[in-house]
Order: sequence, then C-alpha cells, then structure tokens
Amino acid sequence: MLWQVAVLGIFVALFLAAFLGVRSDLHASVPIAFVVVGFAVAMGARSAINRAQRQLESFRILLEDDSIRRRQEDVPDVIVERSAVTAIEEREGQGIAVYGADRRSFVPVPIHVEHYTLVRQQLARWRPIEPKPPAGGAWTLLVTIAVLGGFAVVALTTDRLLIITVGSALAIALLVCIVLVLRSPHASGRLKRNMLVAILPLAAIIARVVLALGGR
Repeated sequence: MLWQVAVLGIFVALFLAAFLGVRSDLHASVPIAFVVVGFAVAMGARSAINRAQRQLESFRILLEDDSIRRRQEDVPDVIVERSAVTAIEEREGQGIAVYGADRRSFVPVPIHVEHYTLVRQQLARWRPIEPKPPAGGAWTLLVTIAVLGGFAVVALTTDRLLIITVGSALAIALLVCIVLVLRSPHASGRLKRNMLVAILPLAAIIARVVLALGGR
C-alpha cells in the first residue's frame, strides 16, 4: 500500500508541476508521469493475480431451504433470504444471479461452481429463472479506453474548454467509481483501501480544471 501511495504521489507531483509551470516542458513531464504509473501497475499485477486466485479458491455458495449465501475470503458474506428474492437471472455460459430488495446485494452463482445444476434446480423452485443475454466485456473495455483517453486529453491539451469539459466529466466518473466500490458488498477490504489511492489522480484532475477555469 505504501509503495502505491508513493508512486502515485510522484505521478501527481509531476502532473501538477507541469500545469503549475514548475516544469517548462509539459510534453516531457506527462510521459514520465505515465511511465511511473505504468511501473506501479506492473508492480501490483502479480500480487493482484495472487489475491484473485486466493479469492476464487475460497468462493463458496451455501444454499439452504430459506436462504442463499455467498462466502469468500476477505469479503463480507452476502445473504439473500428466499422470502426477499425479487429476481433470479441466468446468463448463458456465465451463471445465475439471485437478487434481493437491494440489487447491489445479490448472490452470484458462477456456472463453474460445484453442483451448479442442483443449485439451479432448487433456485427454480423459489422463483422462475429469467434468461438474460451474456454480459460482454466490450463495454468495460470501451469505458477503460474512454477514461484513459480522457486523462490523456486533460494532461496534454492546452484548450481550456476541452480541459474543463473532459476534466469535469472524468473527475465525476472517478468520484462515482470510488463511491460505488466503497459501497459495494462484493469488494474486498483491501480493494476498498486501495481505491482511496485514486483520490490522488482525482485531485490532479480537479487542479487542472481549476487552473483552466482561472485562465491558466
């Protein structure tokens, strides 16, 4: 955690230095900042993969007559009572999701879970299972590209109107993302703590927008 804060701190320092005029060469500063962030991502990739593997191995579905529970390492249990079920949806090739009154607190049943067919049969007795189209990864990829593109625009352009519009949209998107992860019952405690690091690039974006509003 400390190295992540340190690396992102360097990134924000370079980012702000370019915009505050401490460095005269903006196009030299920003690439350095992105290289620093790239290094941080590379350093964290291995530990993130290991954590994901441990969480996947610890994933359990506990199905009883009157409730279904998801249990997983480092994540609070999510339980949906049979009487509170509002929808049961199945996506082909992916699995089932059991929703209660709060759709955020759903219980996922991946298709690879042990005894999936038996679990499905019992859930079908609770409520008709609604088929849904598979959730594709294209939308996530597009959002990721849009965020990275927006960050590049805010960092590299000198057009004040572009900085204000794109920067404001990007700041709102990052803030919403942070809030959603912090409120999610499916996010681990470690992920929620790490999301606080995102406040640093958020502060850099806000500073860039403020400077643009001030005519700088």
